[in-house]
Amino acid sequence: MTTKNKIKGPLESEDIQFNLHGVKYVQPLQGHIGRIWRIAWSPNGRILATPSSDRTIRLWNTDTGEVLHTLERHGKTVTCVAFDPEGQLLASGSQDYTVKLWEVSSGRLLRTLRRHKESIFDVVFGPKGQLASCSMDGSIILWDIVSGHANKEMDVSDGGLIAIAFDPNSGLLACGGNGGSVRIWNDQDNTLRSFEVIPSGFVTGIAFSPDGSKIACVGSEGNIRLLEVATGQPLLTIEGHTSGITSIKFYADGQLLAAKGWDGVVTVSHCDTGALLAKIPAPTVGTSNLSGIAFHPHIPLLATVASAPDTSAKYADRVVNIWELDVGLLLGQTIIHKITYTSAKVVLVGESNVGKSYLAHRIANGTPPEAGEIKSTHGMKFWPLDPERLCPTAKAPLGQRRDVVIWDMGGQEEYRLIHQLFLHDTTVALVLFNPIRGVTSFKDVETWTKYLDKQLSGRAAIKLLVGAQIDEPCSVIDSNAVQRLCSEHGFAGYFETSAISGRGIPELCVATARAINWEKLGLTSRPALFQLIRDFIETKRKQGDVILYVADLLRLLGDQFSSEDEKKAVNAVTDQLATQGVIARSRVSTGEPVLVLQVQEIERYAGSLILAARNNPRGVPALELRVIAQANFSLPGIAEDDRLPRNQEKPVMECTVQLMLEHGICFEHEGLLIFPTLFAPTSFTTGQELLHAVSLYYDFAGAIDNIYASLVAWLVLAQDFGRVRLWPDRAEFEVKDGGLCGLRKVGRPGGFAHVDVYFETNTPEHLRKEFIDFVEDHLARHGVEIQEHLAITCPCGHRFEEETLRQRIVRGDKDVGCPVCELRHNLTEGAAKARERDPKIKQQTWALRTKIEKLREKSTEQAVQVLETATKTEHSSGPIRLLHLSDLHFDATTPVKARLQWLLDDLKQDGGIDFEELDYLVITGDFTDKACAEGFEKAYDFASQLAQEFSLSAERCVFVPGNHDVTDLVDAYSRRKDSAGLNDGEWMQEGRIVLARDPQKYPLRFKPFSDGFFHKFLQRPYPTDFSEQGMCIPFWESGIQFLALNSCWQIDEFHRKRSGINVEAIARAVNMAQKQENEARESGQLVPDKPLLRIALFHHAVAGAEQMKDLDFLGNLQKNGIKLILHGDVHKMHRDQIGYWHEKRMHVVGSGSFGARAVDRPEASPRLYNAIEISRDLSSARVHTRQQTKPDGPWDGWYEWPDPDGGKGRLPYYDIKF
Repeated sequence: MTTKNKIKGPLESEDIQFNLHGVKYVQPLQGHIGRIWRIAWSPNGRILATPSSDRTIRLWNTDTGEVLHTLERHGKTVTCVAFDPEGQLLASGSQDYTVKLWEVSSGRLLRTLRRHKESIFDVVFGPKGQLASCSMDGSIILWDIVSGHANKEMDVSDGGLIAIAFDPNSGLLACGGNGGSVRIWNDQDNTLRSFEVIPSGFVTGIAFSPDGSKIACVGSEGNIRLLEVATGQPLLTIEGHTSGITSIKFYADGQLLAAKGWDGVVTVSHCDTGALLAKIPAPTVGTSNLSGIAFHPHIPLLATVASAPDTSAKYADRVVNIWELDVGLLLGQTIIHKITYTSAKVVLVGESNVGKSYLAHRIANGTPPEAGEIKSTHGMKFWPLDPERLCPTAKAPLGQRRDVVIWDMGGQEEYRLIHQLFLHDTTVALVLFNPIRGVTSFKDVETWTKYLDKQLSGRAAIKLLVGAQIDEPCSVIDSNAVQRLCSEHGFAGYFETSAISGRGIPELCVATARAINWEKLGLTSRPALFQLIRDFIETKRKQGDVILYVADLLRLLGDQFSSEDEKKAVNAVTDQLATQGVIARSRVSTGEPVLVLQVQEIERYAGSLILAARNNPRGVPALELRVIAQANFSLPGIAEDDRLPRNQEKPVMECTVQLMLEHGICFEHEGLLIFPTLFAPTSFTTGQELLHAVSLYYDFAGAIDNIYASLVAWLVLAQDFGRVRLWPDRAEFEVKDGGLCGLRKVGRPGGFAHVDVYFETNTPEHLRKEFIDFVEDHLARHGVEIQEHLAITCPCGHRFEEETLRQRIVRGDKDVGCPVCELRHNLTEGAAKARERDPKIKQQTWALRTKIEKLREKSTEQAVQVLETATKTEHSSGPIRLLHLSDLHFDATTPVKARLQWLLDDLKQDGGIDFEELDYLVITGDFTDKACAEGFEKAYDFASQLAQEFSLSAERCVFVPGNHDVTDLVDAYSRRKDSAGLNDGEWMQEGRIVLARDPQKYPLRFKPFSDGFFHKFLQRPYPTDFSEQGMCIPFWESGIQFLALNSCWQIDEFHRKRSGINVEAIARAVNMAQKQENEARESGQLVPDKPLLRIALFHHAVAGAEQMKDLDFLGNLQKNGIKLILHGDVHKMHRDQIGYWHEKRMHVVGSGSFGARAVDRPEASPRLYNAIEISRDLSSARVHTRQQTKPDGPWDGWYEWPDPDGGKGRLPYYDIKF
């Protein structure tokens, strides 16, 4: 029978029609003036309790619809309620951190329970009347309801708990929340079992079946999952909701299961088959709360929270609708046909060239590949097959669908960072190695095992050890070592195979089939629409289609389903497939959603991008976002003929970048993608030695590079610890209010590593604790076998024993002195002890992680937007535009935002020079005033925001130091009796004493410039070896080479005017320029007939009263084709030519001072800067000279240049012919 009912909403005049088979609408309950959250029915079924954000709880007589009591003592939103088994008490939880107990009959408040430190999201009474509550502080508390004290408390999750439920029979307590795991706590023996059910998501609802054998859980992914309580094994996954689910409830007979989703639907499903029996409208607006449902304890009534029709978010979820279910009618039919499906994922991992692809081909096809048919797998490859291909007995029963997919993972090093993203959900792992190769191959197996152990997160995946490429028995193989490997690392068996001869293949196939426990995998029940979408996607994937537009999917489904159903279902299904790693989602520049069906293409392109970053000629493993978006970007490892068509390559590239950012393989920094684990050792001496004592370290195992990369990436995103400086396997974060936090990774064989944690002595204690806790939390979440060790290793080399340090900490000491050098070191107690002493640290870490997740999402979106806009922007045909600033002289008082705004107004607006684009930013020194740290910080902010305005990456910014960027060090000179053995310039006489440069400390005068600005911005340290302070930076697309030189290398507190350039540095820069040009022309990056413009940069002038004393180097620059010199220092505009009669004449352009105070500039000289336009053929340039006559006034043209056409007026620019 069909029942039609009308519901009149409280805030509108239009009716809503409901037409459901087997479902009858009874009545609404309305009266709250805030959202209703988790509701509960009393044990006798006569009262319904509704908590609300209006801070009240209403007790309703469900027979009459009248309000019995309104309970009003909570200070904030009431989120949850529960009746005791007798129905005499009501417990309520709130965002005011309290649990309150009420007398149901009178509505009287009995007591308030206080112990939680965050919002409470669920309360529940056990079968014996015990009361439990869970909170976002991550704890469960069992309360003594008589005294109001906590009987037991367990910290279950540092990510926060959202839902709890009692087993109605045994008293087991299940909980879930952030982190996506379900945990079962036995309070009798205090054991805790954990099962991951929603990777990368969170659990919002949990319910035990009436017989206590099953747990149903729901959450952010939108599926209902049933687990076996005894083992935690999955029994059934029910798909159908198109968004996250907030609440899950069993009916009393255990046959029906109701779930409420953020998609505005309550589904009623069969518990055994997953068949969808009813869909009940429960409209909602937004996803900010956990609105609930509740079954009557005895009769088939269902209460659902809903919104009135056409309600805004402000007035959402203020109605409770009561529905009557005809159980017999519902169980006798199925509204929407369900399909049961199970899939097993078999991964092949191992080193490159071990024969994975050959083995996968042999298993999938039953025959050896033809000669040359199989090439080394770059990325990964899928091999789908029916289970009976492995073994005839594995055929699916009637009414079920099963498939096996072999994931062939490429073994090349560049793909390992990406592989870790696809190892989850593995059913069987075949770890391949060639045992004939000996110890090295055994160590490789140990490494892959560590990778797998964490990615499988304790799931019952079976590992099989496969000896590959063994055509016949071999006595060289160490069988004892093989058996030991199997025993120590949990392999279920060892199989020697040959994909060519077929040796061992049948046995391996049978073992693989037997390792797949289809019952433990659980069934997946899904609506026909969901399966139709999956089938269409799979068909296209098998046909080799790389890209599928969502619009095509919708056109396919348009004749069978409503448009809204299609869109929601397509989003839900493709989200599920993307989470499983089967496909990826992206969008084209128009915003149209698109699916990448061949996820192996993402691996292939990711490997290429990783190679490109590793081979970056700048010496920093980074990629320019705008550059990689261009069609002409060279992809190492992918031949031009093997690239995808551009309309396919673009979304694949965007998906690849998105995936790498989301998983912390790289992070965005000043327009670059930086890869923390790809830094290679350099010859730079700055920062290679560890100058700070290590406070503690962590031993851990797993995917070492992924764990370290994401740790650095998340700390960068957090911003709480300051800006980062990176070295090979090391990261330092400069704390804004003083001090430094650092990490150093030390790799070990077999998938092990340890991370040193260290600090500067002035790092605040609260930052130390937060940093340590975040590091430990990250390693615990992503690594395995974590062990924390207290360890102080003094820079002098002395190492303190851990027991000594722990004794000092227990005694209350704050620091410890080194017995060798007497340097004192702060004591750090470690993450666990710090959490015990200060419980707020855990909440701070959780809050920090939440913040990072939001920032990660925002950063990823911004990066994809850059890729999209870059592909739409054609290469400019106008001139090359270069902004030249010098002598910023920023200090703690500099108004950075104002300085930047007035400059941008001049650069971009009409009446200025109207630069819509900028190709390069050049700053030639004096970033700060007298090397003050605050000035470097301000200079960074200024340069960063300026570069962002013009979409410039850090690689298109070129910096050299000025004399104000040099720090006076008291120990840069040491006292000596004489100057024997010293060169001129390396010493000075002071009375009877000779002051001689300390060869180790004198170069460190540039370390504050490096640490405070240069290294943070460019992610490479400024070299302190004077001979390496000549750098050549090429841009072949424009044909420009910058030679960056240091004219301050000998300026110190005794020699303020001793400017000059180190001859070795000049020779190095010239040599680099020649070598770069030759290699570029040979490779085709710079075509033979394309001109080249070399520009030299340094701080000091080469003419006039302030010129450098030794100018011999100019001849060498001229001889090597330098055509333009840019400098600063003199605080006034400067123009000159060197060798004006010579065909290789050099033009000298001084920019004046951008930020020096009036007292530091020549009289009547304003603030100045240059903006240079260079013709694309590199034959000429126009230098725009700009002035700011008043400190906070506008910029204008500096009209001081004669009109080349003979006019009497003066011009704000001049032209140069090269």
